[in-house]
Amino acid sequence: MADYFPTTDANSVKIWETQLQAAVLAKTIMKPYIGGNSAIISERSAKGRKKGDTVYYNLRAPIDGEGKVGSETLEGFEEDLTIHQASMVINLSRHAVFVGDEISEERYPWDDLREEAKDAISEWGARRLEQAIMNHACGFTPANALHVTRRGHNTVVAPTSSTRILRAGSASTDEGLGSGDKFTLQLIDFARERAFKEESSAFRIEPGDGRKYVCILSPEQLTDLRDDDRWEAIQRAALARSASNPLYEFAAGEYNDTIFVPSQWVTQGVNSGTGAAVADTRRAVFLGQNALSIAWGRQYGGGAWKWVESMRDYDDKRYVAAKLLWGVKKDVFNSTDRGCIVISTYAKAHA
Repeated sequence: MADYFPTTDANSVKIWETQLQAAVLAKTIMKPYIGGNSAIISERSAKGRKKGDTVYYNLRAPIDGEGKVGSETLEGFEEDLTIHQASMVINLSRHAVFVGDEISEERYPWDDLREEAKDAISEWGARRLEQAIMNHACGFTPANALHVTRRGHNTVVAPTSSTRILRAGSASTDEGLGSGDKFTLQLIDFARERAFKEESSAFRIEPGDGRKYVCILSPEQLTDLRDDDRWEAIQRAALARSASNPLYEFAAGEYNDTIFVPSQWVTQGVNSGTGAAVADTRRAVFLGQNALSIAWGRQYGGGAWKWVESMRDYDDKRYVAAKLLWGVKKDVFNSTDRGCIVISTYAKAHA
């Protein structure tokens, strides 16, 4: 397929680009968690960048010197700032749809076909965006064998240490999880405890916007969690907030300042020996501030897709296409995950 699609009327295309952006974001549960420096998924500046470029971003570590008191001399005892750097690649994701020819238009109006094409491409874009985010958050390294759009144009890395992965029960590996090792509220308590222990480190796990953590879990894990006697009260608490707080738009419940959000893209576990996916397991993720970063290329700010149309075969056949210059990656500074804890459990389908 050619790299360039001739556009039709400029005003029409601009309107469709705006609609496509809104449609893609509306179809992904990650929309409320993408934003500035206090968001779970931080938007990084990529001004002037083009496809294949690398975006660099920094983390300043806390200073921890003793300082001076009273009349003690401070000069000569200044503490150096420690700056850690991470990077990601941004590249172009494109897809196109054939929307008919002159004969097709007699059966189906062109405007209706354009609407169907917009919906189809926005659904595709939302799936790719959410799957890429979850592959990185879950540390699902088998995704590196998939198409680059399914991992946001960047290499997925495993959880960086034992402090960044919890497993249900006494299992020390994902393949060691058994039928009794299901998702429980206690695992959230353990994740909160781990986050609290990290508060004084350079890689603290702080709550995101609204001072809340978010736990993305699979439908199977959510079903297991609903067996808890406290679930009804947990669900009511989240529903009461959903009308006024966008963080709860896709929430299924809340516990210990952690919002539960189900996603079909929560990955399976990973075999510690073979690196293959482990059946009947899922990797939920406990996410805090700056857990991941996302970047948009020049003229694609905020995830603004470009919508283009083309006539071919002597103006008989119509095609539409959309493209986005972007990248996504888990935040890893100095070989340490910034704001993400994986929670692996046994999670077999119930039906």
